[in-house]
Amino acid sequence: MFVIFFLFDNSHNLNGRQCVKTNNIFDQQHKNFAKNMLKYQLNLNKISNTFQYGLSHQIQIQIRNRHDAKTTPNTQTSFQNEVRKRQAQAKRSIFIETPGDSNTDNELAACCSQIGPINSIFRLDAEAKSHFLVEFKHPETAKDVIRSAYHPGNHFIDGKVRAKGRFLTFSSTGDSATKPKKINYNFKRETGIINPESILKQMRDEKTIDDQIMKLFKVNRLSDLSSRLRFLTALQIEEAISGVFHEAQVLPFGSSINGFGRMQSDLDMILVSYGNRTWKGQLKSMELGTSEDMARYTVRNNLYVVSTMARHWLQGVSEVQPILNARVPIIKYIHTLTNLECDLSMGNFSGYQMSEIFYTFGEMDERVRPLAFFIRAWAKEFDILQPFPAGLSNFMVTCLVIFFLQRLQKPILPPSDDIISLQESGENIQLITDTKKLNFKTENTSTLAELLVEFFEYYSSFDYSNDAASIATGTIKANISSDSMFIYNPLDHGLNVSRNVTDFELNQFVDKCRMSRDALTKSSLDAVELLEFYSKNMSREKIDSFVNNMMKQKSSENSKKSGKFNVKTLMKS
Repeated sequence: MFVIFFLFDNSHNLNGRQCVKTNNIFDQQHKNFAKNMLKYQLNLNKISNTFQYGLSHQIQIQIRNRHDAKTTPNTQTSFQNEVRKRQAQAKRSIFIETPGDSNTDNELAACCSQIGPINSIFRLDAEAKSHFLVEFKHPETAKDVIRSAYHPGNHFIDGKVRAKGRFLTFSSTGDSATKPKKINYNFKRETGIINPESILKQMRDEKTIDDQIMKLFKVNRLSDLSSRLRFLTALQIEEAISGVFHEAQVLPFGSSINGFGRMQSDLDMILVSYGNRTWKGQLKSMELGTSEDMARYTVRNNLYVVSTMARHWLQGVSEVQPILNARVPIIKYIHTLTNLECDLSMGNFSGYQMSEIFYTFGEMDERVRPLAFFIRAWAKEFDILQPFPAGLSNFMVTCLVIFFLQRLQKPILPPSDDIISLQESGENIQLITDTKKLNFKTENTSTLAELLVEFFEYYSSFDYSNDAASIATGTIKANISSDSMFIYNPLDHGLNVSRNVTDFELNQFVDKCRMSRDALTKSSLDAVELLEFYSKNMSREKIDSFVNNMMKQKSSENSKKSGKFNVKTLMKS
């Protein structure tokens, strides 16, 4: 078996640059983890073969009707089905660039319609040019287009490599006899990335905090077109290496597929080459890099070859940076046509499994993703998020949101170990299956506004020096290290995903949670005013001085040691 994994973004790195190696007391845990990961890798064959508590007081803010969990429709989509759907769409699609002349649009649509039946055409406006994503009804139609695309030049004398791919150009023909008849096609259009001020303006139009949070989520989450472009970009790498790697697949993971991604999110990918593991005779493929000592050398070689191929022969790829001497070798590049920053690396497969767990959490309750979106936006506006390697990352903040939702008196989310337990054992191991088997149904009816205040209250009084968050069990565990904050890795329980958070950064986070809690409950700010509070309502110097003074005061609040938290003094009477 020859298995290769590419791409592990630093914002989702669960066991690499943000994590610490465990002591010997965790050796057995690591053995079990490695065994589970080996089983988990086998499940991808199925993809390759197919394409609280409530507040005890009144909050002087406007809130919408309480969330009724009992009447919420079950519209869950499995992670596997979502991946398969996006893969199938990508294999039916081509990307076309035109000069930007509006008269060319309908001619392009007519040309594509003559080739084969069309499912949809998305139109993307770019500087001086227009881009179109065309999805045909059948993948064979897209393959025919790629095979028949014209390559200019004289291949006998210029020595150029004629690279094939799904990124093409279109120009109008001057011959009226061959020009297809124009048709009036209803192109799909999306606005793309919306600037922050425009998002705030749309949020201001909403009357309640709940509706403001939902608006932020809806306008800033990954769109249908953005998801399609990400899988098309991954397919470009997959098809380029398919002649060498057996049954290769390139799968987006992390924010591109877990449902928590923003329009601005980078593209993280993982490449797997399954090979044929079924013994059918006396012949077998020659192994490459079988020695454990050769593993790292092989990783570097593979990444170097892929980076060279991408730099010279893949359309739209630019600024390729192979970083091969890092502990986790990585390739970074920019795709100018799909407007994505991409990362490729040989890392741990746990990143893909973590994506599925997060996706499943997001599908279990309609409040999970909007709340996480807003709190991450809050963390950015309050200068809590820091670039690697320091401070809190988006991934850590999302973990804190999930853990908080597990710790409510009436939990909204179950432990991740319960989700992982849905996997079947054996060679035919499944990815996470139908979450109905969990027999978990929340009775929590809190609004997003209430949950937001509760989040700030919970983490402003958490005992970080002694306690640690465990998403795997949904319980508070002991902080077994000297780290300022300890969030147990949901997949490898001996690792701390927040080990790089310093004492100063933790204190900043805690005190800004207190400030935000008071801003919502005492000053009656709404969600938009809270996001603007740090940058506009007070100067940075004044706020930093206020925070530093708070840090010097000894907290009189009781620490949460164990059990479900139950704050009775969120607001003073």
